[in-house]
Amino acid sequence: MTRLPALLALLTACTLASLPAHTFATTLSYGSPLPSTHVLNKNAIQPFLKRLEEKSDGDLSWRFYPGGTTAKLPAVMGSIRSGIVDSGYMIDSLTLAEQSYNVMVSRMGTFGKDPMVMAGVANELLLLECPQCTQQLTDQDIVPLAYVTTTPFLLICRDRYNNVEELKGKRFRSPGSYGEIASMLGAVPVNVPPTDTFEALQRGQADCTFGPEGHLTNYSLYEVTHYVIDYSFGMYISGSLFNMNKRTWTSLTDDERGLILDQLPHLVTSGVRAYQQEADEARAIAKESGVTYMAAPPGVEAVTERYRANLIDSIDKDARARGIDDIRPILEKFQPLVSKWKALVEQIDHDPHKFEELLAREIYDHYRR
Repeated sequence: MTRLPALLALLTACTLASLPAHTFATTLSYGSPLPSTHVLNKNAIQPFLKRLEEKSDGDLSWRFYPGGTTAKLPAVMGSIRSGIVDSGYMIDSLTLAEQSYNVMVSRMGTFGKDPMVMAGVANELLLLECPQCTQQLTDQDIVPLAYVTTTPFLLICRDRYNNVEELKGKRFRSPGSYGEIASMLGAVPVNVPPTDTFEALQRGQADCTFGPEGHLTNYSLYEVTHYVIDYSFGMYISGSLFNMNKRTWTSLTDDERGLILDQLPHLVTSGVRAYQQEADEARAIAKESGVTYMAAPPGVEAVTERYRANLIDSIDKDARARGIDDIRPILEKFQPLVSKWKALVEQIDHDPHKFEELLAREIYDHYRR
């Protein structure tokens, strides 16, 4: 009788060893610094995590932590790196030193006009054509897996401006490299967090703000502005939608990693659609509230195109000042990719399901980390 517990233990161990790996569910965590109501959380990330659980028959499940509950915006990268969360959403500009290559490449988003085209460009460039980008992250125990692009940044203003000369001396909230565009337009760039934009416009501390249309409703800007210059000044192209801790990633089975990679085209497409739907709804609400959409005033496009013409030289100069001397060859791949993805997206007439197929064929079939 005394040998029974030892025998049971041996039999149990043998039984467990003989079972397939997926007998036991793997529970992972995803941390999002974005509020729970954000369109990316509601319409892209959460459905994606649920989709992974369903596709794996419950073997791969996720705990979702929105609103910075695991880490606030600048600290998300550290949380993924240290394994506090297994995966999450990162904003590269908040950790410039740690993601310097991504930040430099993302400035090329100034050329962006079509979110679907730019999503294809961004993922192919950052995942396949910029080994320095992926290496910089994997060296920090983070595996980058998907990027999303916003809708175009427009210029949302309190007053109407009829030509570029009337912009001189006006104060523009100008995130990131948009400060340089503001200066070239003759305006004064001001640094205001997105959450404080409403108050800055209301009090006259800012006359305009660069931003995607979603800001009109997300921050109620339609209540304190009257005009939108309906011209794309570019877009944010490197929203780091899905990243995993490298130790977690390598601990998954081949089937689990394969499942995630197979579903990433759906995640990217869902992110693009979420932002576009938000923009469409914001435009409708703003117009109903009396906001006027207008073409770019004379002179604005010429100034912006002059900025774009010198952009690679400008980025290369800034990169070299930071000790990065190999960014130019990466940047020069950008426009050929824009031409490629513009043609591909036109061929499918922006069909989201066919776009998923394009992402799989052109990117994820080749991206195996």
